[in-house]
Amino acid sequence: MGGLERNDAAIYGSDAELVRGIQTGDRRAFTELHDRFVTLVERTCGRILIRSEDVEDATQEVFLRAYLALQGERREMVLGPWMKTLARNIAIDMYRRNSRNRAHPTDSFEDAPDDRSPEVLLIDVGPGRLDEVMHRLPDRYASALRMRAVSDLSHKELALRLQSTPERVKALLHRARQAALAAWDSTADSAA
Repeated sequence: MGGLERNDAAIYGSDAELVRGIQTGDRRAFTELHDRFVTLVERTCGRILIRSEDVEDATQEVFLRAYLALQGERREMVLGPWMKTLARNIAIDMYRRNSRNRAHPTDSFEDAPDDRSPEVLLIDVGPGRLDEVMHRLPDRYASALRMRAVSDLSHKELALRLQSTPERVKALLHRARQAALAAWDSTADSAA
């Protein structure tokens, strides 16, 4: 997404060293923070925000806030989950802000969402219903969906964890999503 040049040689081995580098004002540390986490941040924001411009804006805001927050950070932390949480929170805030500013549904076909992401559904209905849905699923389905959504694992990574092949994982996730949709619909019926 432009901006900073990619630095393939990591200077800071651990997250703690990287944070210390940022705190001392080393520009290379911020570049390395960006290089390590830009894909994670963009992917996280992209699951919540529809327009690519919003994803870019949210990504920039994530790195700005991370830089400012890390200036005063004194505790040891694992940056990956922290960056993902920061990205998710900023994207949700931007989604809410955009929703309030939009008086009418989108007039342009280009801006209309093809599908609402699970994160957006959760913003609208809350996590309680999702917990109910997950409890209705077979353990293997619920586990696969959690690993994919929460841990953000690729099909290949999931296959390694589940001792399977990427093709079988794709099929498993498809069946799990179908079961989750059916459970989602049945929880809506029981709530009505």
